[in-house]
Amino acid sequence: MFRVAGWLVVAYASFAAMEHMGAAVGSPDDGGVLWAVLFYLVLYFLVARAFRKYTDATWAETFPLRGFTPDLITPVLLISAGACVITIEMLQLIAALTYRPHVPWSADSAVGAGRLFAELVYCAGFAVICEEAMMRGIVLRALGQTMSNRRAILIAALFFAASHGTLERFPHTFLLGVIYGWMFLRTGSLLTAMFAHAFHNTVSVLLAHAGPWRGAFAVDEYGLLPPWMVLFAAVLL
Repeated sequence: MFRVAGWLVVAYASFAAMEHMGAAVGSPDDGGVLWAVLFYLVLYFLVARAFRKYTDATWAETFPLRGFTPDLITPVLLISAGACVITIEMLQLIAALTYRPHVPWSADSAVGAGRLFAELVYCAGFAVICEEAMMRGIVLRALGQTMSNRRAILIAALFFAASHGTLERFPHTFLLGVIYGWMFLRTGSLLTAMFAHAFHNTVSVLLAHAGPWRGAFAVDEYGLLPPWMVLFAAVLL
């Protein structure tokens, strides 16, 4: 566990150093899309390199995609839908308890189609591929070599939640990490977790620009969803 944590610390520290260097030289895209892409590439390749050295795995073995079949689409979609509602409710509940703005129900709906498409490609595409490849394809598998699968799923989910960097997002990202880890170990394929992760991020991006339509979701004055919807989502999950 501590070895894997060390890989992540080195990867994040390396990118932080690169980011500071970029800011020092006046990089025009500091904090922009290119830096975000570089962030994930640095993290993945540094952790993957450490994993390969530790296990003698090939590059192909660090990115397992086999094992996903069409009959898995429906159950994964149902589980993802339930998880999406539960995690949104968790985020909104924390926002209500801490008197923060309603996070998913932003009033920023005046976004162009080009920007929305770019956000979806990045958040539900590139970020999903890199996060799943690193957290499930490498971190979870490395942990599973020295402990039970259940414990490995929980610790990998803790690392996944901590990597998002905010306390208010920790509970729901931990839950998502547990779900994605379970999906990966059940199927042996990253595609299952990627599909579920992409579904969640797509919904999150769309809701971030759904301010004028928040009434259609029947949220209350605190941004919370109706209890029946949350209960139904829990049943699906």
